[in-house]
Amino acid sequence: MKKVSALLTMEILLLPLLFIALLHLAAAPSDSRKLQLPPWLTSLHLWPAARELDRAKSAMAELLPGESRAALEENGVACVAEPESEYCVTTGAVRVAAGPARSATVYLSGGQRLAGGARDVRPYPRRYDARAMRRTAPVHVVAGEGGAPPCEVTHGAPAVVFSTGGYAGNFFHDVSEELVPLFLTAGRLRWARLVVTDYEPFWPAKYRRVLERLAGGGLGAALVVASSPSHPPARRVVHCFPAAVVGLKFHGHLACNASAEPGGATIGEFRRFLWAALGVKHALAAAREEPPLLVLISRKGSRELLNEAAVAAAAEEAGFRVEVAQGRELEGFAGTVARAAVLAGVHGAGLTNLVFLREGAVVLQVVPWGLDWAAETYFGRPAEAMGLQYLQYKVTAEESTLSETYPKGHPVLADPWGVNRRGYNVSQPIFTQGQKLRLDIARFSGVLREARRRAGAAGHGLLAPPP
Repeated sequence: MKKVSALLTMEILLLPLLFIALLHLAAAPSDSRKLQLPPWLTSLHLWPAARELDRAKSAMAELLPGESRAALEENGVACVAEPESEYCVTTGAVRVAAGPARSATVYLSGGQRLAGGARDVRPYPRRYDARAMRRTAPVHVVAGEGGAPPCEVTHGAPAVVFSTGGYAGNFFHDVSEELVPLFLTAGRLRWARLVVTDYEPFWPAKYRRVLERLAGGGLGAALVVASSPSHPPARRVVHCFPAAVVGLKFHGHLACNASAEPGGATIGEFRRFLWAALGVKHALAAAREEPPLLVLISRKGSRELLNEAAVAAAAEEAGFRVEVAQGRELEGFAGTVARAAVLAGVHGAGLTNLVFLREGAVVLQVVPWGLDWAAETYFGRPAEAMGLQYLQYKVTAEESTLSETYPKGHPVLADPWGVNRRGYNVSQPIFTQGQKLRLDIARFSGVLREARRRAGAAGHGLLAPPP
């Protein structure tokens, strides 16, 4: 605070001198205007950028727990390994070698001291998941200015290095493990360059507006491709940055924990950010539509609703206007969900669209056989944390095609949790990929009536933007 006050005082004192210098130039003969202003005067335009960079560096330090902040202050760099994510923060200069190599290298070129002299970071927040890590190339963080290559492109903003490897491309993982962590990591910087490893062109194209809002500028200038398995840069280019975060902060599945670093970030804040980035605020005007809108997420293949038409008809009979939706363009579908009173569907990535619902809206999740834990963990608890009303419909074994595949008494039907305990490599082909559903319409209609009652009771709450 004292540093900012001193800068403001200095600028105020120098304004009269600047004014006098400009008057002198205006009154001087035309050829004398070629005289250069003193260096201290010509550098005044850099001060706002310097202040913005100082503010961004302070926000970067807030990503670290207390003991690591002390290490950052002492060494210029600090690295943290948390259960699900790993990241390094440096407030000193770095050089990023981007090119055709599978892995990018970050050179600490500002005199930082890194324990061991080098460290590999896989900048995707699912470090406990071996399969995801195999799809995420390590970033080599190397200390020592002596071996750093010379700068070719210099950026004024800090770098945030992250990967679109892992499970990127699945909408749930895109939001939970990319967009929310990017929001936690870069959201308070307000000015950043997004350095992407494991780059695939479709990913930034799909989320362009979100990424531009995070970076504080157009994506063409704000995005740096550091490595790509399918579209590698033709040659190595060394990008220089005044500071960097390598890796992303992660709070959990579709989660922002206000009590964890960087402090005060909530999932409601993320939802407001997302709405603003995608321009869906206009949908509030249509929130009181009658009958209320129920958006039914349609699936094909695994966990498909075999009697989807009958389910939609039952929802209409319960008092809803129904829209059956499959994958669509992001911005347009976000606006549709923002108008909905209920978002319904079988457990799967499509339910991630609940992030676009307004407070008080209803999430109705159909839970396939054997997926109780996943349904609650990935959507049930996050929905309630977002201020949404959560309902679930647990299918019976008879409503799953698994009952046609396995005989009565088989552990898949008699003890699904026991099968789950044997590991995801055993349960995933059975419960996640190996079943389709045919709902008992009479039983499901009772849940639909409860959803209609709750949607009506929410009343004016449905007009509020996300909390």
